[in-house]
Amino acid sequence: MARTSNNRGKFLQTQGLNAPSSQVPFLRESKFKHTFEAEVEKIFPDPHQSRKIFLEEDIVNLSNSINERGLLQPILVRSDHAHSGQWIIVAGERRWRAIKHLGWSHIAAIEYEGDHATANLVENLLRSDLTAVEEAQGLRNLMTHKGWSQSELARQLSLSQPRVNRFLRILDLPESFLKLAQEKNIPANTLLAIARENDENKRQILMDTALAGELTVAEALSSRQRKNSLPKEPISGSSGINEKAIKTTQIFLKTLHKLEPSKASLSQDQKDILRRARSAIDQLLSES
Repeated sequence: MARTSNNRGKFLQTQGLNAPSSQVPFLRESKFKHTFEAEVEKIFPDPHQSRKIFLEEDIVNLSNSINERGLLQPILVRSDHAHSGQWIIVAGERRWRAIKHLGWSHIAAIEYEGDHATANLVENLLRSDLTAVEEAQGLRNLMTHKGWSQSELARQLSLSQPRVNRFLRILDLPESFLKLAQEKNIPANTLLAIARENDENKRQILMDTALAGELTVAEALSSRQRKNSLPKEPISGSSGINEKAIKTTQIFLKTLHKLEPSKASLSQDQKDILRRARSAIDQLLSES
């Protein structure tokens, strides 16, 4: 379902993207042609599409709906100049996937000749089922594509600048973590709380706990609040360091327990890390 708004800013108005009569309204009548029946097998996803995750269950549900009610809205395509007679999807990849699932040979399409990159980015940002990572990446991509500052991006989309800043702050987190966070659909507030943690060790603990499904927004925020409330005097002796190491190990063990040895597929690097961890623990126990 698309997000609806009475005012999405001058940018959306100039692109013709705020027409309430269409679920996915597209860029001015003068920029697209008539509807035609396109061959499904001659249509291909845009490799630069910002949306990467398409859940199989969602595609099946959409295909069932289309099978019962028909395709209520054509997809938007552009000509593939590198391959004659082929098309690249500008918007509507979910519908195209659903039609493929049904085994239909043709789909209603509209050829679009405008700024297809902007159309794709905005169409995705108007959706309500984006993950926090997808929305953050979509905002950054649109800002880069149009050469906008954060304040201009916020103004053009009629979003508050703090909201834009929060989402872009999420992208400070490691790319490898963001990929997994996107798959697990970790909420934006949780990701933001992790991104605001400046201590690298604590940030890593929060990321691991979030991926294990054991970190809530409240817990992430309280973790930072506890840190801020600690006395600033340096810890004397090794007791404080030892306590921190034990707490980290407890979280590490919780994560390990969630792995099923028969199904776990570890790379050689991952195995080496676990072997080093085991060696370090064995050494500590032998010296105690």
